[in-house]
Amino acid sequence: MGSWAQKMKKFLSISVYTFLALCCIYMVHSCAVQADPLGGPDDDIPPIPDSLRSTPNLQLFFKKQPIELVFNEWVTLKNENQIIVSPPLEYRLNIKLKKKTLVIDFDEKEELLDSTTYTINLGESIVDYSVGNPMDNYTFVFSTGSFLDSLSISGKVTDDFTGEAVESTIVALYADLQDSAVYKKGPLYFTKTDENGRYKINNIRKDSFNLFALDDKNLNFYKDQESEKIGFYGESIFLDSSLNKLNFGIFQEQSDLRLITKKQSKGELILTFNQAVDSLEYFIEGGIRDLDMFMDKDTVYIWHLNPRERSLILDPKGIADTLILNSFQDSTIAKKRNSFNFTNISKASPLSPFDSIIMKFNAPIKSFDESKFSVIDSSSTKIKTAVFQNKKDPRILKIKARWIEGTNHNLEILPEAIETNLGILKDTIERKFGVNQKQTFGEIALELDSLNQEIWYLVEFSEGSNKINRIVKNKERYSLTLSGLKPGNYKVRVTEDFNKNGRWDSGNFFERRKSERWISKSLEPLKQNWTLDVKINGDEFE
Repeated sequence: MGSWAQKMKKFLSISVYTFLALCCIYMVHSCAVQADPLGGPDDDIPPIPDSLRSTPNLQLFFKKQPIELVFNEWVTLKNENQIIVSPPLEYRLNIKLKKKTLVIDFDEKEELLDSTTYTINLGESIVDYSVGNPMDNYTFVFSTGSFLDSLSISGKVTDDFTGEAVESTIVALYADLQDSAVYKKGPLYFTKTDENGRYKINNIRKDSFNLFALDDKNLNFYKDQESEKIGFYGESIFLDSSLNKLNFGIFQEQSDLRLITKKQSKGELILTFNQAVDSLEYFIEGGIRDLDMFMDKDTVYIWHLNPRERSLILDPKGIADTLILNSFQDSTIAKKRNSFNFTNISKASPLSPFDSIIMKFNAPIKSFDESKFSVIDSSSTKIKTAVFQNKKDPRILKIKARWIEGTNHNLEILPEAIETNLGILKDTIERKFGVNQKQTFGEIALELDSLNQEIWYLVEFSEGSNKINRIVKNKERYSLTLSGLKPGNYKVRVTEDFNKNGRWDSGNFFERRKSERWISKSLEPLKQNWTLDVKINGDEFE
């Protein structure tokens, strides 16, 4: 009896412990299931239609009926206007969302064309409920006849200015061959580029099309914003077989010139425009004395001696804008201090033996006395100098000499050597600077060949924020050697300047003019006392 009781006690004890252990396991498991996960990858998977529960895609002999797409998760209808049917229907689709099911129904008056392939592109209209991931480029395709249109096109879209692939840009086909179609109606077929700028449109009919790309900011499939980039693939294409490698660029069209900001102080007016200014017509009521103007890309500097208030009428490209020039007395000019800086010499950054000293003033230079400029080297020997005013920027003086390598120099400019429209500099200017050895620098030797003699070419070398520019005018061949370059990683960009305005220009959609082409190359690292040979052939622009 005692033995049986002990066995029962032991059995009950084991059972209780087992029950408690199972309860603990259940509680831990329940807590683990109900608790929010810590960390983990973000949900970036878009909604996916369940092919077994949805209306079958790619049907033949399709009869008008509601189309149901049942998704694998809860979804939201974000923008019904992104759902586009090609060829276009006469009446709007009826779109409804029921839990996980999107129902697409035709208007009862709609009559589908015989033996026609229809494509319903959902764009980014469907997003998942929790995160908002869009279902991108999904198409539902059916034919009312015995076959599906099977033609396709593919290619790549890049940015004309940067050369980089353009992601999530609409690529569209229009059967309406008028250029204005992209401004008035949605496309017949469309898709979006992937992260590598590549696109593919399937199930296209045999026909003639215009092929466009559009950076559609507001996702309405129209070019209706100035900031929206656009691109086109040459002339219209006739599609009777599938085409690959239809590559083309997208660009920001140049808008009309307009004044953005103006900043005025006594004797100076600074105007900033929305783009580079080539020329500026103006008229001043009553005339004015001693007016100087300098145009630097999108900024125009105007300096004047104006004893009375005047109206300045600007006329950039036929768009008039009237400004009031502030009045002041001539005596106040002296109160406005002349200032300048040496842009390329300092104790921390010695001058290259190939360079000139650059002095940049805050006002245009009216005159200078070269005899009052002198430079001596470390042995107190006077060095012969030449002083020039920059032809493009009247604020800049260049001091050129045969510098002595590896030594210190002292620049001295005597009083009254320089006069700007703010007055004469009364103080002596002194500056000590060093000159490096030639072997601490490198050089780049560029050769351009097979150029088009009818156009200009823009050559730009860059290393970080530093740029060196040259313009090659109407030459078949061109050679250039840049000496005194600091070691570093340089790039060269050569641009075809067809309109000869000294800058890169984007395309124009209605003129069917593409952006100016360019070639860019990253050079191998430039080392001290080293020459990099760079050769670019004009055939590389093809």
